[in-house]
Amino acid sequence: MATGPKSSAKGMVGRLVILIVLAQVGTIHTALRAQVAPYGHPDRLGLLQTLGSGDYEALEAIIARYHEAARAGRISDVAVFRTYGAFENSDPNLLPHLDRWVASRSRSAIPWIARGFHYRHLTWAERGSRVARKTSNRRFTRMRRPLLLAVRDLEYALQLDPGATVAHAMLINVSTAAGPSAKVRERILAAWTAAPDSAAVAHQTLRALQPKWHGNIEQMKNVITRLRRRHGQDHRFQWLYGFISHSRAEGASAKNDEARAVALMDEALRAGLDPLYLHARGRYRGYLGLDGAALQDFEEALSLLPHDPLVLESRAWRHRKQNHLGRALEDLNLAVALDVLDPLSRARRAELLDKLGYPAQALDDLNQAMTYGHDHAWIRMARAALLYRDKRYAEALPDYRAAVALEPNNTHHRYWLSRALDLSADCELADSGRRYLAMCRGHKTGTGCTPTRIATITEAVAKADLRRDCPRR
Repeated sequence: MATGPKSSAKGMVGRLVILIVLAQVGTIHTALRAQVAPYGHPDRLGLLQTLGSGDYEALEAIIARYHEAARAGRISDVAVFRTYGAFENSDPNLLPHLDRWVASRSRSAIPWIARGFHYRHLTWAERGSRVARKTSNRRFTRMRRPLLLAVRDLEYALQLDPGATVAHAMLINVSTAAGPSAKVRERILAAWTAAPDSAAVAHQTLRALQPKWHGNIEQMKNVITRLRRRHGQDHRFQWLYGFISHSRAEGASAKNDEARAVALMDEALRAGLDPLYLHARGRYRGYLGLDGAALQDFEEALSLLPHDPLVLESRAWRHRKQNHLGRALEDLNLAVALDVLDPLSRARRAELLDKLGYPAQALDDLNQAMTYGHDHAWIRMARAALLYRDKRYAEALPDYRAAVALEPNNTHHRYWLSRALDLSADCELADSGRRYLAMCRGHKTGTGCTPTRIATITEAVAKADLRRDCPRR
């Protein structure tokens, strides 16, 4: 899976030297932890189990307590927002339970918000995480229905309870899925008018104004200036003052400057302790090979936000790197339970299952990952590799072709497509092999164009040219 995403401090003060002197850890004060202690998120799996049992009254009572605590100022409504994260699960069996909950408690805003969060999750699952210009028309088309249903449910929840700030916040989030538009600005304005003291609204506003969503740093600074003037050192808002550093860290990581990304996340964490920041810093530390420090960040993040599937997946990858395969599988099993069709967790688990000697289960995971990960080249290559190893060359061809179409300049993909074409006696080999050899003339080194591979494809093309059953080109 070498073509996939980048593979993957509490009480730690000091500096680590990695080629350059980098401040790895800003001091995390005990006082900051005390500020976040009231988060007390409920067990996400427990909420799902309660939903599945049909005890809607008990489920609603749990979530209502968080709304009440936020309205009383005891906790941030970001904690309420994240509580609804339990329903951000792509499990197709979840929606019938949510429908029954809404039907039985139709005058309460809570089940409508829960279902809205679920539809929002399906919206982003269909859309993918790429910016609009890199998102296919097919994905935009498929996301339209869940997007409209999410908006319907969240807007109706606000009719039932105009003080439900998390619904305003999620409407901002949903509006960004379609790319830059006037609708995003409309949602932000409506949310700030109705809920000027909502940390959840402020958080989703900052997220929507990031440069990757066609906002800019100056707009984000204006939001933070407004928050500082209105809320000062209120711990419910203080961590948001570091959000620009968090956004810049994403940009640095996108340019493979992980050292800069870690330093920026140190800045963000000095503003306030939050699991979002800890998770991000842990990922960047992991990219630098600092698995121990990364695991500390993930542990800290999970202590504040238990059962977050993204953090669990990241921690699993670090465990995998340290060859702690049992721990990695435990985390991935939980991550998959929390988001059944998440392509990343499924694909990571598939790799681990294959390594542990369960290729059939690995292939099943990759088939499931394809539901929302069909345009991820590395997932396509992973499934093709399993089929190829099992000598099912013709079955591997569609995935190899898809990977090449998604990343046409990748010589590694083109090589394996050519190999599978050769071994399945496909007449397309001659054309694909020549393309590969032409690409390698500009790539003399690297895993895609080794001398052995070039010789193998050269010989295969020569044999293909002698075949009389293939049309001449």
